[in-house]
Amino acid sequence: MSALAWIRLEAGHRLYLEVAEDYAIVAKDSVTGVQVKDTAGSGTITINSQDVREALDNFLDLVERNRNAQVTLRFLTTSSIGVEREVAHRINGEAVLHYWARAARTAEVRPLREAILRANVSDRLTTFIIARTDDELRRDLLQKITWDCGEPGIADVKQELSVALVAYGSDRLRLLPTESEPLAAAVLEAVLETVLRSEPTARYVDAGSLLKLCEQAGRTSLPPGMLEGLIHQGMTQGQRQPTELAMAVMENVADLPMPADVLPRADVVQTVIDVLNKSSVAILSAGTGMGKSVLSRLSAAAYGGDWTLVDLRNAPHRSANTGLTGPKGKRSQNRLQGSSWMTSTR
Repeated sequence: MSALAWIRLEAGHRLYLEVAEDYAIVAKDSVTGVQVKDTAGSGTITINSQDVREALDNFLDLVERNRNAQVTLRFLTTSSIGVEREVAHRINGEAVLHYWARAARTAEVRPLREAILRANVSDRLTTFIIARTDDELRRDLLQKITWDCGEPGIADVKQELSVALVAYGSDRLRLLPTESEPLAAAVLEAVLETVLRSEPTARYVDAGSLLKLCEQAGRTSLPPGMLEGLIHQGMTQGQRQPTELAMAVMENVADLPMPADVLPRADVVQTVIDVLNKSSVAILSAGTGMGKSVLSRLSAAAYGGDWTLVDLRNAPHRSANTGLTGPKGKRSQNRLQGSSWMTSTR
């Protein structure tokens, strides 16, 4: 589950692993703790279950350690919600955790307050509950904890992780499905390595580290000398010129699939267009994974004309020079319209 949460992590957020819960997602002003339990073989869970009582205490721990943030907790388990064994522990015959969801919205809070206090919870939680009115308890506890029960088991999670990494590799790195197969092992190894860090505050990952990890795991690297030797051999055997080799790795922008869920970024696109209109050249500079390539393609589509992409990421200096000089000569032969070349170097 931690690996799936990492893939779904938004830019600017951190995923802390094994911090009170199985993981916690930390943004600027919010903390979401997630506790995962594979307990289907142990039957159902109720308000009296030890795992549930521990989750309530873990929530209070997060609240106390993050007083300036909005704290929420998701309890994920393969077990389904059961009805309390003793009728007196139920709420009008209904399972307490089922009633919890209704009380978090509009149902009366008092019956749930009484049911929680009957469940042999910790003194700290008892004090927390008694100190609040019904409206405050709904706001500070009931609406902050979600009981996600009957979730998929480990086999389903593995399949979901595999599918998610294929989509991630395709959208972010333009990998084929078979090229994404090594990513799962790399991601799980990185999760384990993060959990084993000695300093708790260092046990986190973010969106940028995932992109770098998958970029490294999804490629086959060659020493610069070997790569240049292969290029020279190809030129010698096929009598191909550097410009022809460069064109062999060029792609028509219109033929490339756009990643899913791309923000239009109209203001930034307009800035790029203004620069192109003024100087015919626009240079986008930012760190890896910040969206330069996607923004270039959005700007090209808005600007109009035919565009070709030259990808120079990880290219040796001599090869990069070939890639930059090759298109120039070819462009005059193709008579493409407008400023029609974009290069990617990171």
